[in-house]
Amino acid sequence: MQNSPTQCILTTSAVMRRVPPSFARNNSAVGVAFPALIFVCRCSVGYEDSGDGICSVIPPFWSTGRIAALVIGGILAAAACLLYLGVPRYRKRQRQLKANLALHQGLLEESQGEVLALKRAWDISPDEIVLEKRIDQDSEGAFGEVWRGRWGDFAVAVKVLKLALLQLDEETAAEFEREVDFMQRTRHPHIVRFFGAGRMRDDAPFLVEELMATGSLKVCLRAGRVKGWATKLQIAQDVASGMHYIHKLGHIHRDLKSGNVLMSGSMRAKVADFGSVGGLLRQVCAPQGDDEWRHMVTQSYSSAASDMTAFVGTPMYMSREMLRGDRYDASTDVWSFGVLLWELASEERPDLIEAHGERAGVSIVRTLLQLLDANHRLHMRPEWPVAVQKLIGECWGDNPERRPTFDAVEQRLVAIKAQ
Repeated sequence: MQNSPTQCILTTSAVMRRVPPSFARNNSAVGVAFPALIFVCRCSVGYEDSGDGICSVIPPFWSTGRIAALVIGGILAAAACLLYLGVPRYRKRQRQLKANLALHQGLLEESQGEVLALKRAWDISPDEIVLEKRIDQDSEGAFGEVWRGRWGDFAVAVKVLKLALLQLDEETAAEFEREVDFMQRTRHPHIVRFFGAGRMRDDAPFLVEELMATGSLKVCLRAGRVKGWATKLQIAQDVASGMHYIHKLGHIHRDLKSGNVLMSGSMRAKVADFGSVGGLLRQVCAPQGDDEWRHMVTQSYSSAASDMTAFVGTPMYMSREMLRGDRYDASTDVWSFGVLLWELASEERPDLIEAHGERAGVSIVRTLLQLLDANHRLHMRPEWPVAVQKLIGECWGDNPERRPTFDAVEQRLVAIKAQ
């Protein structure tokens, strides 16, 4: 029977039946085997004997109940494994974290100690300094004197400021101290190393910096020592690298110019006099005869770090927003770099007023603003690489937000050098 829970087969068999003794042979047998047909039945495939002679459907192996039991069992087993393996690891991790915390606290205490040591380190006693030879005869020396000297075993440059010109109020002095501390801890291959500051016996302040015996880029350009585009582009790249680092630290130079780029014996450049220390020097170096500039620099220097509207810097290198006294940001240094790159390319002094046949009159600042507002710029020569001219023009962009960053400038210079 198809689709039946029971399958039966008809077979023959012998069935014993009792008979009267009169029918049995010799009267000795009481049972006789008779042939018979019988059915042999069993449960069909997919069915099983439920124990009472009834064939019932065999339930599937992956039943809902079994699946649920298996899932629950797996979860419980996984939880047990996690507890067995995870708890020791968790405890070990906790011990490691506690050990790391203790280590970091120890390092922090050491770091704080080092900071205090550094603050003590930049306060240099005049007894530690030996002045050997004055090395600024080729510069105006308006802020004081620059000497080659010795600080212990190191050959250093010592800038001795003119005491008569230096008037520090309490706020400016505090800002000066913070900036000196920052500069002492600043390390970069294209930033002049600053070692510290102090006061001479006559109370004149002095700064101790890395000695760059070749002098400033300004001096090298005037002496005709910077030749070839390979050298010029390398110098520009060095300056861009140093400025990128300064900006990355959240600082603005505000007086980037050839006089503040110092050269090594191998004609590699380093940026000098950035931050409030540079601003202090610019305060005492205000050009004679331009009382408006001196007044603006002196009045605004102490607030420069807070509102970024201070008038500090050298006018010929200044961005339009800085000349106007508007708010400015790091892009003002990019404008100055454009002037510096023009100066490298031309090997001439970047005088916009002279280039356009104007006279400064009583105010250099006002004359420069008039020229810039009339869209006048320093002239670029057609024989210069086109990529250099384009980069200078982008640095002088009227919109500060569209000027390239120093990171981008450095990458552009690398690409120009490779051409």
